Amino acid sequence: MKKIYIGLLFFLLFFASGAFTLGDYGISWDSPVHFRRGQTYLHYFLTGRTDFGEAEQKSFYQVNDVLHTGKNLKDLDMGHPPLSDILSAVSNYIFHQKLGWLGDIEAHNLFIVFSGALTVFFVALFAYETFGLTAAVFSSLFLGLYPLFWSESHFNIKDPPQTAFFTGALYFFWKAYKDKKPFYLIGSSLLAGAGLAVKFNMLFAVFIIIPWILYIILTNGKKLKNFLLSKKTMLVLLIAPAIILGVLYLSWPYLWNDPVFNFLKTITYYRSEGTNIIYQPLFVRGQLNFYPLAWIFLTTPPVILLFLFLGTAAFRILKKNEKEVYVLWLLWLLAPIARVSFSKFAVYGGVRQIMEFIPAMALIAGLGVHLAVRKLGKFKFVLLAAVYKYLIKWVNENAPNDSKLALVQGATSNLPLFELRRDIDYSNAHFSGIERNGEYLMDVTYLSETKDYHYAWEYIDKFLEPVYEYKVDGVAVAKIWRNDLENTYEHLRRSEVPVSEYKIKPDGTALVIELTSEVELTGVTINFLDYPCDLGQPVFVETSSDALAWTREKDALPSSQAGRKSNVGEKGAEFYFAGRQAKFIRFIPNGKSSCFSSARFPRVEIRKLSGSNR
Repeated sequence: MKKIYIGLLFFLLFFASGAFTLGDYGISWDSPVHFRRGQTYLHYFLTGRTDFGEAEQKSFYQVNDVLHTGKNLKDLDMGHPPLSDILSAVSNYIFHQKLGWLGDIEAHNLFIVFSGALTVFFVALFAYETFGLTAAVFSSLFLGLYPLFWSESHFNIKDPPQTAFFTGALYFFWKAYKDKKPFYLIGSSLLAGAGLAVKFNMLFAVFIIIPWILYIILTNGKKLKNFLLSKKTMLVLLIAPAIILGVLYLSWPYLWNDPVFNFLKTITYYRSEGTNIIYQPLFVRGQLNFYPLAWIFLTTPPVILLFLFLGTAAFRILKKNEKEVYVLWLLWLLAPIARVSFSKFAVYGGVRQIMEFIPAMALIAGLGVHLAVRKLGKFKFVLLAAVYKYLIKWVNENAPNDSKLALVQGATSNLPLFELRRDIDYSNAHFSGIERNGEYLMDVTYLSETKDYHYAWEYIDKFLEPVYEYKVDGVAVAKIWRNDLENTYEHLRRSEVPVSEYKIKPDGTALVIELTSEVELTGVTINFLDYPCDLGQPVFVETSSDALAWTREKDALPSSQAGRKSNVGEKGAEFYFAGRQAKFIRFIPNGKSSCFSSARFPRVEIRKLSGSNR
């Protein structure tokens, strides 16, 4: 029972600290969508209806017929499963609508804090049962104080709950094997189902469990065989898939009408959202993306890195049963990081989307402390909201009437609209690129390691002089530009003109365009004669001056370039360059059956800056 008290102690410490600081945090960029979605589903479970009457609307997020909500939600919903949205709505229903103890947003976010505390609880139990009190204390502290985990556990509605269920599922799976009690597999299956009903990251647990089972077969096969061949274990293993999928099915009315088809549509959503875009091309070398490792190394507190190193180096001195759990933790740490380090898998916003690695890191670091004690014998960031406030103040005071405004990278919700002048037309779709329609552009400039809109940033840095800079200690951390000729650097105040002479050279694997001379490219429009056809996404774009040394563009097809819209349209594709000097353009598709590798010539329009021929 002592382990339960240890777990509860750290659960309560984290939950109390998180709840007490809820007012210091707000919402994430997609919180409103998930809040509305959760309220609609909860209302459907409670009343059988998806529309709210006026008397029923006790939360700001109980709305009708808004994006991702409304009466057709259970028929048209797709994307991440909704369990965390629903549980967040339950928290709001109890603590805001019924008891009135918390504000609307805080009551939603209380469930997220609970999820973080639940993860700490499981980590404390896991560490205590394997390596004792010291490991439990430090593993819990390392997890609870890990900056990403602490902050995201206040407002991220998907990843902390998914991490909690992921951690609990692995804990009970290991415990079933260790204690030879198949009953724990039911708990593992229920938590795995809950994790799957939050986010499909849960599926990647198989890349932890299967290698671990193979390790046990090689080192302790007799014990594993005796456990797996017991009648109770075999029965639970047979029903485990039904339990996991049952939790997903029961919590998601979208699956009720056509479970197989809608499940496959969700798989398609994950494939399109998780594999098509490379957000950090500067960190990619071959097939590997080093951004996740760099982020983890640079943002993990040094004390955790130190004891993580000690923990990972401890394999040889561990006992046989200790090695078993160590290998499980190591696989748990490495599998999520390895998945997103493969360049075809997308990751952004730091590494919050693979938060399930953090409990494993904390456990191994806690092991490092335990071993160190045993061995020694007991011995700036500027706030984003504050920066935007100064930018908005300048725009309000200096922009002409009816001006247009867009952010270079930030989401529309980054700006408090009520602080903008009413006549200002604010939309991120206003960015016009080389057309220079006179819109104002602004954003922070210190978050340079992951700039998503590569064409926009390159164009602004190369073409436009800032009209305002907000500086801290003499360093510009945010800028405002006006995209017109007057504020273009003088040597680039030239018009965009078509290129009249070029050759198209499909070579069976790529499409190569050769110009008669080197120019400053601004764009290429391609319409295929047999479109629609398979583009072979993603299509990489490269330029060269001599057809020998090629430079790959940071953007690909498809990606968002001008106006926050895809550069792949109904009839073909349009790719923008920020005055790229080149004579050759090459489109490299993913697959040999692509439009770009077809023998049929496309219709091509190439544009350049006037007077740029060499």
